[in-house]
Amino acid sequence: MKETENLSQRFVNFIGGKGFYIVLFACLTVIGASAGVIFFSGEGGEDYVQSADWPAGAVIPDAPVTAEPEPEDTPVMNPIEVPEEPEPLPEPVKPVKPTPVEKPEPVTEAPKETTHKAEEKTPEPLVFIRPVSGSIAVEYSPDALIYNRTMGDWRVHNGIDIEADIGTKVLACANGTVTDVSADDLYGTVVTIDHGEGLVSLYANLAATPTVKPGDAVTVSSVIGSVGNTALCETGEVQHLHFAMLKDGKPVDPMDYLPG
Repeated sequence: MKETENLSQRFVNFIGGKGFYIVLFACLTVIGASAGVIFFSGEGGEDYVQSADWPAGAVIPDAPVTAEPEPEDTPVMNPIEVPEEPEPLPEPVKPVKPTPVEKPEPVTEAPKETTHKAEEKTPEPLVFIRPVSGSIAVEYSPDALIYNRTMGDWRVHNGIDIEADIGTKVLACANGTVTDVSADDLYGTVVTIDHGEGLVSLYANLAATPTVKPGDAVTVSSVIGSVGNTALCETGEVQHLHFAMLKDGKPVDPMDYLPG
């Protein structure tokens, strides 16, 4: 009990003496440390900075992590230009071989038939001559009956009888083509010539062998045979050439074409 009283008395004496200044200094030290923590934290005392003045055993709060300010863009002196990578070149296109085109075979047109109508010359008008020279023994009479002394009757006469001796040459009366050489029962050896435009001439009572054949082209005054005595129906008449003409198959008067 006395020891306890002695300790209390000593503390009072200490405070009353030099101990008062020691306690005051300690308090000021604590206050100064707190003010430093508040000053350096800048957060109104919420954060604390570790200090060597903290008493031993004191719990030191974690130091606040202060975010470093992002550095401002600083211009780089003499920057090294990095060359841009060139764009890749397009892959070369492989040439496509052209498909051979088959040439069409030339079409050979059939030659057009050329008409020679424009080139055809206008046929020259026919020139007629008498096939033999001589007088007319019996005239052309297609309607009126004429007495035939050989046959002893009356009959029509579709031609003319030109007097001429046996063996007299007979001429083509105009240009034409021989179409027939025949032997008639009544008029004997007969040569037929086509003169075109439907006109035909007939030469009867000729010698048995004429000088032309079918298909021969003759011109005016060409010799086609000679006067004979082959016409049985006219043997009682004077020696003569029986001459007749047809137009489009019908008998016509030879003197309409022959010179007088």
